[in-house]
Amino acid sequence: MMKIWENVKYGLPVKGVRIIDAHGHCGDYSEFYNPRKGSPETIVQLLDNMGVECCVLSPNVGFKNDHIRGNIMMAEAVKKFPGRIYGYICLNPIYMDDMVSEIQKYENNPGFLGIKYHISINKTPFTSPKYAPAFEYANEKGMVILMHTYGADALASLAPAADKYKNIKFIAAHSEVGIENVERIAEVVNSRDNFYVDTALAGASEGSIETLVKYVDTKKILYGTDIAFYSPNFTFGRIVMADIDDEVKLDILGRNAEKLFNI
Repeated sequence: MMKIWENVKYGLPVKGVRIIDAHGHCGDYSEFYNPRKGSPETIVQLLDNMGVECCVLSPNVGFKNDHIRGNIMMAEAVKKFPGRIYGYICLNPIYMDDMVSEIQKYENNPGFLGIKYHISINKTPFTSPKYAPAFEYANEKGMVILMHTYGADALASLAPAADKYKNIKFIAAHSEVGIENVERIAEVVNSRDNFYVDTALAGASEGSIETLVKYVDTKKILYGTDIAFYSPNFTFGRIVMADIDDEVKLDILGRNAEKLFNI
């Protein structure tokens, strides 16, 4: 039987797993080069080109000052491409009075799998009480929340929320940023049942996947690419060509997300 890296090398599909991209974006965005506007059609084409079943996206317009419009756009995308595109409900703690009602609009839509916050844009630390209404509601419902973190300090700053809201499944994005601090990252992730990381990253040092897998519980690592900001081929290649066990690759590529999102 061929190894996963051999399948990919010869242009063959990866067998034995549904490949699920847990971290992507759709729509135009002024701060990144995005020539094809991150349209749902473009994203599905990229998924098809790689043999990826589906991705979970957040609407770029929702990060700035129009989360309501962003979520409407996301709802249109998941309706147009059921089973290929899923969405995160985009929230902004600056508009904390809107958060619970916005969750309620979409929580029963099977196309939405969780909530997304982007701290680099909303500039609100995870310890702020502004998150409390949404966190309390999400904790009651046992929801998934993807948090933009960048570096070990940001990832660790999410730990108190994970400790307080134990029914929320927190995903800390961009886990390989600051891979030199991987033991610190691992301590945060491995000691909490409700803490996960993803592999979305624009650039990475050689061997970062192998290092992450060495220290972090491999059942807690999700495949994420930041599609369509960045080419998903990059992150896909880093995982399938990594010097790690094939069963671990299959967990990262889809099995962990399948269990987490219950899809």
